[in-house]
Order: sequence, then structure tokens, then C-alpha cells
Amino acid sequence: MPKLRAYGADATLKIARETSYGVMPSSGWRSLDFRSTDLAATQPLAADPLLGRGRNAQDPYRGLVTDEGQIDVPLDLRGTGYWLTALFGLPTTSSVAASGSITFAANPAAGQTITLNGVVWTFVTGTPGALQTQIQATVTQTIDQLVTNLNASANPEISKCTYSRPASTQRLEIVFDTAGPSGNAFTIAASHASPSGPRLTGGGHEHLWQSGADEIPSHTIEIGHPKLTTPVFFRHLGTMAESIEFELGQDGPANARLQLVAQGEERVDPATGARDVRLSLADAAVDAPSGLTVTVNLVIEQRESAISVPRSAIIQSGGEARVRVVPADGIVIERAISFVDWPAESVIVTSGLQAGEHILADPDTAQPGEQVKVRTAPQG
Repeated sequence: MPKLRAYGADATLKIARETSYGVMPSSGWRSLDFRSTDLAATQPLAADPLLGRGRNAQDPYRGLVTDEGQIDVPLDLRGTGYWLTALFGLPTTSSVAASGSITFAANPAAGQTITLNGVVWTFVTGTPGALQTQIQATVTQTIDQLVTNLNASANPEISKCTYSRPASTQRLEIVFDTAGPSGNAFTIAASHASPSGPRLTGGGHEHLWQSGADEIPSHTIEIGHPKLTTPVFFRHLGTMAESIEFELGQDGPANARLQLVAQGEERVDPATGARDVRLSLADAAVDAPSGLTVTVNLVIEQRESAISVPRSAIIQSGGEARVRVVPADGIVIERAISFVDWPAESVIVTSGLQAGEHILADPDTAQPGEQVKVRTAPQG
């Protein structure tokens, strides 16, 4: 259900890299985790130290509009790259191939095997056939023969890798031919030798950020509260990162704090109709000192007669709006309605309901076909 108050657990953060400074991207948005932020646009009222007008303070003037603040983020595998790019610029990216090894403590015996991505390779004493290697006089000679046979194999699984024996070792080195994370799925095993692990490891992409880049990309950051009765989203254009601090300890999560500065905060959202307004006092004699908090009721439209229902009473699915009506017999029914969709707790129904009809303010309290009893609230 929509909420009247904003809660941190419901807050969202979306970020996208800008191709032109201060211009919101149309694609490339990604949701990131964050811990807290005070990024916001502010315009303080500054005092005017004017002399010659007595001791009374002069009217303040509007100071410089600034859009800046800090954001605390976790150092996770996905989001960290975005923040480092905002600080240092685009990284130099290279792909790393997955690799592994099988170490032999002694010369293999006939019938012993290694298994490469499901393919069993056997050591034999006689003339070798397909998927076989002839045992030599020493373990290193046998591994060298194994390297020759594996690299010459036409088997589609075996040929995915390149094989070698480092000098002065009794180890078969295995490197996946295609750089990237795909090689991490290649399995290795041995009946009487020691594989480095059940699979090749280390395949992936390496990103290197360096300070001193000539161009630092800007980002658009949107902080939202989508579960409010009237959803609110604060979009910061042209956001740049000024600094980063790391929070590290012997235990607990690793976090970072970035100082951000943006071109400006956009508060107009066509989806919600939210916008900034400037108000003036009709009665100039009203005393309105600096710092006074006022509550304003904006009248957008007036109607002589209208049917108003809580937004929470409306069920919307499949492009249709419905409410659950309680007729005279108390048997709950659903009825399609049309309403003016304005961001408010209550909305005006334009068709589908008659004045005086009862509806369920919380439609989850009863299903269609169930019987309920209407109680009239006491007056006064």
C-alpha cells in the first residue's frame, strides 16, 4: 500500500553515464545499492551587512544555489566500478583467461586417467590410441608427451585449452584459449594426481583505473521514494565525484564515502506532476520572519459536487481501475471506475460510482462474494 512517510528501506538510487554534460541519458540506467546520502540542492538566505540603516536587520538575499553532498556506498563487485569511473574516468579493460593445473607426484601407471571437461584421457604402456598418452621413462617425459598429445587433439573439449609444462616442474598447466569468464566452467580432475581445483579459475575482465585522466564522465543520479502516496524522485544532472574515502576495519562490511557535486536538481516529474512553486503574500502587512514554517493548501480546481475516494481503495491491473463496492445486501462486488489520476491521497471518481454507495477503503479486507456488514461511524 502507498505510504504517507518516506522510509530509507524504500529509497532507490539509479545512475546513468551522461554523453553530454548535464543532459539526462535516455538509456543505460542501473540501480545501485547505497547506505545513505545527503545529496540535495540548497539555496541559503544570506544576511546583508549593510551599514547606515540602523540596528534592524535588512532583508536577506538569496544565496548561490548549490547541489552537492555525500553518499555512502558499499564496496561491492558491481557498484564500485561506477563510482571509480565517476572519480577517475573510464578504465582500461582487458580480459584474462581462466587457468589451472594438474600436479603429478610420480610417473603415472597404466590405466590412470585425467579428466578434462568431462573427457577421460588415459595413460597406457603400449601404442596409444585416441584420448591416450604413452607412459615414458620419467614423469617429466610423460607430461611432455601428454602436452604434445593434448595440443594435437581434435576433440572439441580438449582443444578449448592450451597445455604446457613449466620448466623444472611435474605440473601440467592448462590455459583456456578464450579470455574471459567462460573458461571458469571448464572442469579438471585426475585419478592419481592433484588438480588445482575442480574447475579452471581466474577468467574474467580486469579493469584498471588511473588518476590524471583528461576527461571525467558526468552522471545523472536519481534518488527516489516510489512507495509514497505521491511518489517523489530527485534527479541530479551533471553529477561529478570530487573525492572518495574508504571505511575499512577488522570486521564488518567495506564501505566508501564519496563527495559529489552536481549541476542542479530537477524536481519536475511528468509522471507525478510534482513541481516547485513560488508563493507571495497577498497581505504585505503579514509578519513573516526568516525561518518561519508555513503550511500551504494549493487549490488546483474546484467542483461543486464530486465523488472522492481514497487512492488505497482502487485496484489497478490490466489497464483497468476497479473498487470493491458493498451494496445493500452486504455481498462485496467489484466495479470498474474512471477517476482523475492526480498525485494525492484521495482522487475524484468521474464514472462507476454513485453518491452514497459504500466501498472498501482497503480492498484486501474482503474478496468479491463475501458478505460484510456496514457500520455507520458515530457523529460528533
